[in-house]
Amino acid sequence: MRKTLILIVILIVAGCGTPATPAPQTTSQATPPAASTRTYADSVAGFALDYPAGWFVTGPTNDPTDRVTYLTSYDMSKVAGQGGIQEGTAKLDIIAMRQPGQSLESALSAVKGGDTNILKEERLQLAGNIPAVRLTLTDVFGDTAHILVTVIGDWKIQIGGYGKIPDFDKVFDGIVRTLRRV
Repeated sequence: MRKTLILIVILIVAGCGTPATPAPQTTSQATPPAASTRTYADSVAGFALDYPAGWFVTGPTNDPTDRVTYLTSYDMSKVAGQGGIQEGTAKLDIIAMRQPGQSLESALSAVKGGDTNILKEERLQLAGNIPAVRLTLTDVFGDTAHILVTVIGDWKIQIGGYGKIPDFDKVFDGIVRTLRRV
């Protein structure tokens, strides 16, 4: 109940701004009313999380050991091109990799090993006492990105968040803090 209340408050705060330029979807879909959330569950990798009901789910890929799912504030099938996130939009890349025996520290080391400029690192305890690490960094486009890394069973779960909506860091936290085993 408390986590649901926190998610509601975070999503309400995130919805208090407007984008500087038009986006592929309306701002209300990027930051819907907090009471309207949906649950995404990956039964193969054994996790679930809650996300804003106005968002879109693409995936997961059909690979039994390396699954990728996208949560977006816009319909990816209607937006051409690549190269970053457009104003007024947000995207979470959920990557689940089956890696038996991997610890959180080794999973984190793999994420930190690239050309990243880490601005902040925070250790978290998710539902069900799942340890996780949240990173804030500068991505290849010069934008601020957020990454949550954890291990659930034999699966390394990495959620990368990119957003150009008001208070995106709070929206990201509101979503990733609902991550749990199923």
